[in-house]
Amino acid sequence: MKVFRTFGNSNPAGIIINDGWIALAAAIICEMSVDEALHRVCGIPFGRRNQRIGGCGISDKILKLYWEKPELHNSEIASIIGCTREMVRIVLRKHGIPKRNKWEGHISLDPRYYKNKQ
Repeated sequence: MKVFRTFGNSNPAGIIINDGWIALAAAIICEMSVDEALHRVCGIPFGRRNQRIGGCGISDKILKLYWEKPELHNSEIASIIGCTREMVRIVLRKHGIPKRNKWEGHISLDPRYYKNKQ
């Protein structure tokens, strides 16, 4: 692996080559896996990617809370889970849940718009 670093760091033009590109070259030339090349060149530990075990991610928590309490707004779900409301919207859209009507069940205080006000 020192061959790649020496080649990458001794260029006469002064071009700085990122370690990620060197890892890519190592993976292609030496027929290593991507994880192994990133570990040897960049020092990234194995198993950094795809650590999520099924059913434990934020997406699953958002969906579970959405189905348990459908009356909650996205901002309320986000504050309970500990993420942003945009993240909640992205997860719901990804799973095919349409955007909710925020005026549903709203009663206007202006009598012009709500005739049956008691």
